[in-house]
Amino acid sequence: MRRVYRIAAVILICLAIGLILYYRYKTAQTPAWFDWRAFVTSLRNINKPVLALAFVTIYATYLVRSLRWQQYVRPIAETRLVNLLVATVIGFTSLFLLGRAGEVVRPLLIARKEKLSMASMMGVWLLERIQDLLSILLWMGLGLTLGRVTAASDSSGTVMLARTRQAGWLALAAVVAATGLLALWRFRSASMSGWLDRKLRFLPHRWHRKISDTLQSFGEGLQSVEHTGKLVLTVGYSIFLWLLISGTYYIVCQSFGGNLARITFAGILLLVAIAMLGSTVQIPGVGGGVQAATFIALTAIFGISVELAASATILIWLLTFAAVSLVGIPLMIREGLSLGQLRAMARARAELSEPPAGTSSRERP
Repeated sequence: MRRVYRIAAVILICLAIGLILYYRYKTAQTPAWFDWRAFVTSLRNINKPVLALAFVTIYATYLVRSLRWQQYVRPIAETRLVNLLVATVIGFTSLFLLGRAGEVVRPLLIARKEKLSMASMMGVWLLERIQDLLSILLWMGLGLTLGRVTAASDSSGTVMLARTRQAGWLALAAVVAATGLLALWRFRSASMSGWLDRKLRFLPHRWHRKISDTLQSFGEGLQSVEHTGKLVLTVGYSIFLWLLISGTYYIVCQSFGGNLARITFAGILLLVAIAMLGSTVQIPGVGGGVQAATFIALTAIFGISVELAASATILIWLLTFAAVSLVGIPLMIREGLSLGQLRAMARARAELSEPPAGTSSRERP
């Protein structure tokens, strides 16, 4: 069923891109709606010294992720930063090679390297995902409400920007509400998870069990950050992390010059948020959703030509998703890990989370 949903999502994304290209073709003065020569020229004329800085910022994100994870688990055990960094780089390489199935490789490797509980590491991973989401919403909300975002001159770009500005206020409201809920969960996790568990017993056992296990893991991950001060520090790391990622997008656009370089940093924050929404659809080794969302935002909101938008989209994807494999694959070889082993690890974890066949929710302990 997941494969059906993934194929349907990819088809919808392709249709969206096709509609945009068709609209550009119908409204263009000439029938040549995509100029391959302009596409190649835009890549050749990139400011390479500026682009090199993007490699520094994107690789710095893996260090920040490792430092954040070290703070997550410090109340449990003292960890070696180098082990966390290696597991992080290999984990994101697995995400690039395997798609969403590779997400669990990083907590699995950290648990194995540092001899920690797999359940607690999955809980930390869930906490990390939530902090990342809140950081994206925070930057998006601030960028749209306080920053200056310039849309395309046509009416469609202005209308889309007006709607996204409303989304900016909703994003800030979501951050405030979610932060309050996390603070409450921090001190009442047992009672709140128990209450939700009882309320969700009407669901089929498979879904009920999966939600219950997720809530339990998240509670363990949140409780692992024993001191509130350390939790605040991890929030700071999360905000800085997404500032670095947004900086990478900004540097790439600056390296092209022209209309891309005119996109303000507030506009970049919006672009990153849209790209991350697209990242929920990912094909192993290809991506898919990120490229489509980035391309659509650049052309429909910011009015960038399809050739320049295609060039920037490809380069952003290579930097933020594929570049990690330049270091990650050699690290995999050094650690004695093959792609088949990583796939088996991800599959084993998925099978472990599945309840036994023929059980009901009343049989759960």
